Amino acid sequence: MEPIVHIVLALLRRENQVLLVRQQGQNGSYWSIPGGKVEVGEHWLEAFAREVREETGLVAAPSTLAYMSQVYLVGKAQTVVFCAFEGTTEGEIAINDPDNEIEECAWFDLHEIPTMVQALRWPSTRLPLLDYLAGNVEAGRVWAFRSNEDNSEQYLLQAI
Repeated sequence: MEPIVHIVLALLRRENQVLLVRQQGQNGSYWSIPGGKVEVGEHWLEAFAREVREETGLVAAPSTLAYMSQVYLVGKAQTVVFCAFEGTTEGEIAINDPDNEIEECAWFDLHEIPTMVQALRWPSTRLPLLDYLAGNVEAGRVWAFRSNEDNSEQYLLQAI
């Protein structure tokens, strides 16, 4: 098992909308921003472009580090680092997911996002996204969480 797993997230906007993907999960489908694991030897920015292309069909380029979130998984002795970048896009939506996890991709008005992402099980992925989109935190914020043995997450801190 890898001691540290890096996940890149893509926060893509078009006017007053945000792009979400609906993916299959262990407990049913859920909506989230596009993203996935950074492969060994791959740069964060390369992973950003690859994940967006696979999950949405769009050509994307990162422009701003939105936020980072770290969660320590106590039962697995593993750390997962989520790095969310805002970015620009070109093209038309055309899902080409090699993992066959993405069911749908669509633009949603900013005010719809809190309702759409409520099914995100983990606070480490949901809270930073919602705070950032609401304008409650500035770009580059870092979050820290701990996932307990019972799979519940405990919010530890928010730092600049």
